[in-house]
Parts: sequence; C-alpha cells; structure tokens
Amino acid sequence: MTRSAGFALVIAAGIVQAQVPPLVEAELIKMGRVVDPGCTGKLYRTLFGKNDYNTYWPVDATEPNKNIKLYPGVTVMRDLSYGPQPKDLIDLFVPEKGGANRTVLIFIPGGAGNKIEQQSVESNMFYDNIGKWAADNGMVGVTMQRGGTAAGQNVALVIEWLQNNVAKYKGNAADMFLMAHSAGTGPLAGKQGVAGAGSSADSGAASAEAVRRFPKTGRPVPPACD
Repeated sequence: MTRSAGFALVIAAGIVQAQVPPLVEAELIKMGRVVDPGCTGKLYRTLFGKNDYNTYWPVDATEPNKNIKLYPGVTVMRDLSYGPQPKDLIDLFVPEKGGANRTVLIFIPGGAGNKIEQQSVESNMFYDNIGKWAADNGMVGVTMQRGGTAAGQNVALVIEWLQNNVAKYKGNAADMFLMAHSAGTGPLAGKQGVAGAGSSADSGAASAEAVRRFPKTGRPVPPACD
C-alpha cells in the first residue's frame, strides 16, 4: 500500500486528516517554497500546549528530565531498543484512554535520522508532533531512530519488534502503517518486501538546518527565526 505525503489514514473510526489552519497556511505562502523547519515550527507552535521537548530537555541542561509529563492524555516512552546497535531506538506515543488493538503509525525521519529534532528553541514540537498527533487520533505513534543497523534492515527490525511487542502498548501488530520523510525514504524503499505494514513516503528535499544531533553532554542551540 503506497500513499502520498498528504495522507489520510482510514481506520475504524473513519478518516483522520491533518488540516492546516488558514492563518498558518497564509504565513506558509508568504515564506515561499523554502525548507525552513525552525520558522515553520514556530508557526505551528501556538496550536499546542505549553510543554514541548524543551520542557523535557531544557537547552541549558546536560541531560533530560525523564520524570516530566509532557503531553496530556499521552504516555511517551523514550529510547526503546529495537535492534543490536546503540542507535537502534524508537519512541512510543500511547493514548492513555481507551482500549487496545489500535492502528500503529511508524515514522522514519529524514535528515541525519534523529527521532528527536530541535528546530527552533522557542517552538520545538517537531517529530514529537507526529507521535503526539497519532496518539491524539487514537493510534499508537512510533518515531524511529536511524543511523545504527543498515538502511532497510533497520525498518525490518522495527516492524519485527513491534509485531512482538506493540500489543503491550495497545497497538495492533496486524494494522501498522509506515511513513517516511526525505532521507528516510531510502530505508523505507529498502524495506519493500517485508510483510506487516503499509507505507507512505515524502521525498521532499532535506535541509542542513534540519539536521540536529543531541550529544550526551548538552544540546546544540539552533538559530531562532527572525
């Protein structure tokens, strides 16, 4: 199953769609056809609650605060290992209310493959937004880290791990959907032939500004949007 980046997921409750508010749409048009995750994130920031990844890991801190509750109604589990390499990690976003057997949305990030990206100090809701959106719409969201096991094989490992474990987190291993962005479409293509998930790819260009690594001692601070 292949679908475009502007996708709709058809699940038992109907069609779930992500709509762009008119004011945000107008500002995006003003920005033009550029890849600017920081400024784009700033436009969308007002649509979310006060907490974001900056709350979990403050800019001036050497390590995250793992005890903080980020998103109401969503349980986030960070850095679950799906493979043999240190970077073979996923984050899970699980709705706190409701039962099991939920559709699972797996996101394969672009750029350097970081499942966590800080794009703008004052508006950091980047890849977390995808996992949270999935949970808010009744699914289990999975954001995947790349850079460990070879491309294609890593996606197969994620699918295998989820098939064996996602039921513990209210997910349905027989109802999984893969979505990839930019450089993440390579591993997605390499996954073809692996049973267990449908797919969607966005082959948009990657930007150097979108590549942010998080070392173990502190976080880099990207430039703010003018």
